[in-house]
Amino acid sequence: MGIFSQLFSKENDPQSTAKLYLGRYSDAYKLAEKYHHWDEAVKKFEDQEYMSSLHLLFNYLRDDDEQNVHFTEEDGIFRFEILQGSKKLVGYANDTLLKAEVKIAKTKELSIGFLRRLVEANFSLKYGRYALDEAQNITMVFDSYLLDASPYKLYYALKEIATHADKLDDLLLDEFEYLEHINTGHTIPISEKEKKIKYDFLQREIQSVFEEINTSKLNYDQYPSAVSYLYLSLAYKLDFLIRPEGFVMESIERMHRIFFSSDQKTTAEKNKLVRKELNKIANRTEEQIYGELYHTVSSFGITNPATHERLVNLIESEMANLNWYMENNHTKVAKSIIVYLCSYCLFNYALPKPERDLLELLIRIMEHEYFSELHPEAPAFVENGKLEYRDIKKEIDKVYRTNKEKYPYFKPNMKHLQYNDLCVFGRSYLHMLSALDLRKKH
Repeated sequence: MGIFSQLFSKENDPQSTAKLYLGRYSDAYKLAEKYHHWDEAVKKFEDQEYMSSLHLLFNYLRDDDEQNVHFTEEDGIFRFEILQGSKKLVGYANDTLLKAEVKIAKTKELSIGFLRRLVEANFSLKYGRYALDEAQNITMVFDSYLLDASPYKLYYALKEIATHADKLDDLLLDEFEYLEHINTGHTIPISEKEKKIKYDFLQREIQSVFEEINTSKLNYDQYPSAVSYLYLSLAYKLDFLIRPEGFVMESIERMHRIFFSSDQKTTAEKNKLVRKELNKIANRTEEQIYGELYHTVSSFGITNPATHERLVNLIESEMANLNWYMENNHTKVAKSIIVYLCSYCLFNYALPKPERDLLELLIRIMEHEYFSELHPEAPAFVENGKLEYRDIKKEIDKVYRTNKEKYPYFKPNMKHLQYNDLCVFGRSYLHMLSALDLRKKH
C-alpha cells in the first residue's frame, strides 16, 4: 500500500477507522533500519550465532505498522508467527532445527485425485511441500537444520510456503465443497456497503467494456490492440482497486499470463480467451464475489523491484498509440491506455516509492467516480466534469513532501500539466512522471 492507503483513511469519521486499501502488498519499501537488521542477520549467521540471526531476520520481516510478524524466545525455543493474506504461518526453532507450517484448509474427506494433485504440485516447490497433518488439515511445511538455515534460504523458503498457501486456499475451497476454511480469524472484514460498491463497480466496468467493443464505431477487428488495451486496463485496475482474493484474483493473473505468454497466438485470439475469463467473473454470483472481498495483512510482496527507467521505457513505448487514439477521438481507448500504464506497473513492479505514490494518485483521478462513491470525504478531483487543479496540485505536493528527504532530487514539475480533460491531463501527467529525477540521498 502507498501513501494514499493512509492519507484517505476515514480518520475524520468517529464511527470508522477503515483504511483505503489499494493494490498488492510490497515489502520493497522498508525503512533503512530494516536493511540494517538484514545485514546483521547475515553477519550473525556467519558467526554461527543462529538465535541472534533469527531475531534480526524476523525484525527485518516485521512491518511495525501492520504487526504482521510476532516472535518470542523462551527456554531456548524460538517461536514465530507470520501473516500472509488469509493465511498464518507458524513455526519454531531450537538449537538444531527450524520448522514452519501453514494450514491451508480442513478436509472432511480424502479424494485420491485431489491428493495426487497436491503431491504433483510438490515438484514445483523449491523449499516447502504439501502435507496432511494429524487432524486431516492440508498444510505446507518447511524444515531445515539451523546451521543450514541462512537468512537468504529462510526468507525465500518462508515466502514460498506463505504465498503459495495464501493463493491456494480460496481456489481450493471454491473448487472442492468438502474443504473448509481454517485459521482465517486474522483477516479484516469490510462493510457490506463497501462490498456492494466494489461488486457493482466490477460488474459495471466489465459490461461497459463489452458494450464499447460491441457498439463502437472503431473497427476492433482491424485494431485488436485497442481491445487488448480495454481488457488489460480493466483487469489490472480491478486488481488494484478492488483487491479481490481467490477466483477473481486468479482469473486476473490468468489474463495477464494469456497476454504475455510467448506462444504463437495472435492478439485477436488472446482477446477471445481473455473475454471468456471476464465472462466467468461477470457470471459469478454476488455472494461468491462478496466472499472474496476482505482486507488482509501480508509479510511478503510478490511484485518485483523496478527502476524509474522501467516506467520511462513503458511510457515511451505507449505514447505514440495514446496520441493516435486521442487525435482520432477514441476517448475510451485512450483513457484505457493511461489506466493500463498505471495499473500494469502497480500489478507487476515495486517502483520507487515517489513514483508508486504518483501512479496511485493518477488512478484515483482517472477513476474519480469510483473513489467518490467509496470515500466521499476524500478530494474528488473532478467536479461537474472539470478537473480540480488546486486539489490535484495539493496531492502532488503531499507526495513531494513525503518523499523529498529520501529522494532529494525528486521535484514533480507541475507547470506543464494540462487540465482540458482526463485524457489530456493523463498524458501530461505521464510526461511529468517520465521527467522525474529519482536519485536517492547518498
